[in-house]
Amino acid sequence: MNKGFKVIFILMMFCISAKIRAQQNNIMDQAKAIGYGLRVGINYSLSGLEYNNYSGAAGLNGGLFITKPIHDYFTLMLEPGYSGISFREQSTDKRYNANYLEAGLTLVIYPSLISREFSFHLGYKPSMLIAYNTEIIEFGNYVTKSFDNNKNKVGMFDGAVYGGISVAMSDFVNLELGYNYSLTNRSTATDVKGRPTTIELGLRLNAVSLKEKMTKKEKSLRDIIAGYSRGALFVMLATPNSKELKKLEEQGKTEEVNLINTEILSRNQKIMRDFRENYTISKVYFFMDTSAYKLISGSYKGIFVDVNLKADETIQPDTNNYFVAAFSEDISTYTNKIHYGLFVFDEKMNPLSKPFNHPGNLVSAVLDGDPINYLRKKANYLGVPYGRVIAKFNTRLLKYLN
Repeated sequence: MNKGFKVIFILMMFCISAKIRAQQNNIMDQAKAIGYGLRVGINYSLSGLEYNNYSGAAGLNGGLFITKPIHDYFTLMLEPGYSGISFREQSTDKRYNANYLEAGLTLVIYPSLISREFSFHLGYKPSMLIAYNTEIIEFGNYVTKSFDNNKNKVGMFDGAVYGGISVAMSDFVNLELGYNYSLTNRSTATDVKGRPTTIELGLRLNAVSLKEKMTKKEKSLRDIIAGYSRGALFVMLATPNSKELKKLEEQGKTEEVNLINTEILSRNQKIMRDFRENYTISKVYFFMDTSAYKLISGSYKGIFVDVNLKADETIQPDTNNYFVAAFSEDISTYTNKIHYGLFVFDEKMNPLSKPFNHPGNLVSAVLDGDPINYLRKKANYLGVPYGRVIAKFNTRLLKYLN
């Protein structure tokens, strides 16, 4: 019995080890390529920690970065960029501003082989002063003045050592907190010279990872649409609201009942004709909205209709891969308002995202909320350019098949 447990334990450890190694190999493959992107952030001067008469102020920084893996645990990062650093003298309310061009070189350290979500940063950040000024408040506004105690000069070179941490917020965005310790800060309680020590908070956007994510998303969409092209589109057609019609009949409004029935019949026939003329992605079949619950439950027999809108059990499409579309009134995810237009769903009637549902599918806003009242009082849906909306929808999906 003990021997059996040992065999099971060894097999389990082998499987776990193999899984971890596969994950490591996948991460290493992703990390081999050179990366690049943008970084943006804010910094805060720590001059007030050295001398009580100074207080820090926030400044902006940003730039580019290029990364090159040099080891499983290490990546080199070159960071050309800009930093604006400010601090204030409390007693006189002078504000000292300085703008730097930087060229940081950073070593990125990953503590784990199976994750790139957390890292430490150590580096050196040389910089050149490209502009500076001193401001003082006059009549309630800061104005630039020349003061002898600002000893900075354009073209001065400064340097700082950098340490920080980075946390992945997504596949292509990292949040970073860093500390720049100045090696050339020669400011005193009365004079200002050199680059102050700062802390900074920023975002790093990896263009390579973003492109890979978009490429994967597009490939996924291509695969989904290719699957639908081999399957079918089920178009749901409207039926009159039986309770509304019954209420109108009880009120003796027979003519209005006939008008509603005739309009919906004509509308459905037009939708069927326009889909057959303008939709080419896959085979297309039609069913009434009263059979929607059957479709969701997987009961397809007898729900599809012929050109006369009559149920026909001989119509038996392939139900392995299909999606659903309907001209109806629904809340658009783009406007958060009720619109009449073409709405597209998966097999469980969950709304699909772009490119299936798109602002180009929307026809008009619904003002009254009640479809029957809107139809009766505001517009005739027979005037809707169904063919044009369907053709645009078809063209949009075709782009993913070519």
